[in-house]
Amino acid sequence: MSKDKAKPAMPANPSDLPASIAEVLRTASAGAIPYPSVEEEGIVPLLFGWLTPLICNDPRYKGEGKPPKALREPLLMISWDRRGGFWKASISDKVLNVSGSGSLQSLATALVDVERHLREKTFVWGQRKVT
Repeated sequence: MSKDKAKPAMPANPSDLPASIAEVLRTASAGAIPYPSVEEEGIVPLLFGWLTPLICNDPRYKGEGKPPKALREPLLMISWDRRGGFWKASISDKVLNVSGSGSLQSLATALVDVERHLREKTFVWGQRKVT
């Protein structure tokens, strides 16, 4: 028996399934990679681009031949800086081995503030091992 025949057959068409299961499959498939809404595209396009998961060649690969693929899943963290007394946003990316941060005007405008930092190139970036 070949490897292909040993795998369970997946239905090619969700319409062959009960409606509730077909809806779950459509929702999961559509949510696998986010697409920006019109509002997001107009207000935070750079931030959306930074945070969108992406499969890319692994930049850490030092071997020969074609590098393996890596899933980029950047992280946005908003926290209170106790020393400075202000809200702070940090973006980190384990695959690219980079992280950056900047202060926020307020928690309510955090995403717009991060977008402004990205546009004005005022985020403080550094390369270090992100865990």
